[in-house]
Amino acid sequence: MPPQSNPNPSLPDDLILSCVARVSRLYYPTLSLVSKSFRSLLASPELYKTRSLLDRTESCLYVVSILDCTSNTWREGPSLRVKLMSCAACVLDGKIYVSGSCEDDDSATFQVFDTKTQTWDLVPIPCSETKHDFHYKIVCFDGKLHMVSNKGMDAYNTKEGRWDVVEPSREHYKYLYDSYSRIGNVWYSVLKGPFSKFIWYNTEQRVWRELKGMEGRLPTFPSDACVRLADYGGKMVVLWDMYVLGGKKMIWCAEIALERRGSLEIWGEVEWFDHMLTVPGSYEFVKVLSVTV
Repeated sequence: MPPQSNPNPSLPDDLILSCVARVSRLYYPTLSLVSKSFRSLLASPELYKTRSLLDRTESCLYVVSILDCTSNTWREGPSLRVKLMSCAACVLDGKIYVSGSCEDDDSATFQVFDTKTQTWDLVPIPCSETKHDFHYKIVCFDGKLHMVSNKGMDAYNTKEGRWDVVEPSREHYKYLYDSYSRIGNVWYSVLKGPFSKFIWYNTEQRVWRELKGMEGRLPTFPSDACVRLADYGGKMVVLWDMYVLGGKKMIWCAEIALERRGSLEIWGEVEWFDHMLTVPGSYEFVKVLSVTV
């Protein structure tokens, strides 16, 4: 770190870096208000390298909506640089990639959110080179961005800047559905309505099985609810909405620990769930993503 960027000249640079790296990211927004030097430090790659070396990384949840990106401290994140009518999102190398149709001219665009610097940048991905006009989902496989649609699939190599057409597998098409998430090597989903339940896919028997231990642990998900699942360090995070009086929605969140018992049973234990936000009825979240930083 350059000497002129030292937030406190009376302390060695390495000591300041080590101290800040041990602080939870929950407090970084407050620290950034101290001075320009602190803001520069909090956005520096050296800080996150130090956090990793000290084993102080944390998993953070991000809720991507057509309106904005919100982190797990439930602050409104920086708005997209280009407003989108529809979008899809995924995580690659600690960054959130968002694809969608522009609100102004209906053209395709890609944007990237750096979870370390908390800033948006346009990604120079030439959408015109893709072989399919509309991508329903954007996912990450083998270090590449995969664009999945009902017409086929393209893969973009961010290091080489090249599009490739790839042959989709049966697993790829699970990403076309919103209420699916892969946690570890197991696919999970949720069934909504009066008999709401979580299910997981048994690859040995090629059948969906119910997640045990969940009956009565969470509210019933209405048929019109938006429900999203995410891998949160090996646990399942569930976000869902419910309409309330006044034309608004309540956003709820739950964290579920998962335990495999033999080859035929997986049990879930709700560690907590609570109401997180109340938002306008027009609010719609697209994706829930977990990023370790």
